[in-house]
Amino acid sequence: MTTPQWSTPERQRHLVELFQKYGNYCMLGHRVCPNTSHYVTHDVKMVWESKEKWQEGRDEYGEPTGVYQRVRESKKVRVYSEPYLARLYNKVSEAAIHSWIAEDRDRRSYEWHLEQQQIIDGTYGKYGSRFDPVARDVYFQNRPEYYLVALGVNALTHQRVALIRIPSTFVYLFVDCSDTVQELSKNAKRKLKRYGQVPAMYKTIDEKCKQAVSDWYANR
Repeated sequence: MTTPQWSTPERQRHLVELFQKYGNYCMLGHRVCPNTSHYVTHDVKMVWESKEKWQEGRDEYGEPTGVYQRVRESKKVRVYSEPYLARLYNKVSEAAIHSWIAEDRDRRSYEWHLEQQQIIDGTYGKYGSRFDPVARDVYFQNRPEYYLVALGVNALTHQRVALIRIPSTFVYLFVDCSDTVQELSKNAKRKLKRYGQVPAMYKTIDEKCKQAVSDWYANR
């Protein structure tokens, strides 16, 4: 016979203590109560009840139209179970068990959250398996120092900036490129397309982005 997940030796001992304290009490808290009706109880739960009814329609001015239509109305109602015999211990122990189940559920949720954080920060690979040590070293060696997201203009200062992302993080940096970025002439664009030459300003932007990444790691 399997035991419930909430059942631990410590909790079992607590249930024994509750029985020793409330085992001979009726539902009203009387010790060894001679009134048998005090041991009769029932469960109460709230459920949704849906009913159809006829409702008179209204015009755009809120006046009745004389035309009726069927509408469905839902509301919560109390539902009582069949009466059964119980003692105060049953009520107290069930409340304790429900609290333990909720506590275990919160603990599992927290552990799952920690596991997801480990997957996100690179502890696990793409499909949930751990990185092979050699593959991990190769990955970090071939990983770029930063990822260039966009080159644009700062809406406040109207200066050119580069938006980059730090690898293996969700950190984005704005790098000031106002003193390096210049508009290319048509002739320079043709040479870039024809010969694949990298303009000097892009090399300067690359150096500035690498320096920004180094400063970020140094100030962590």
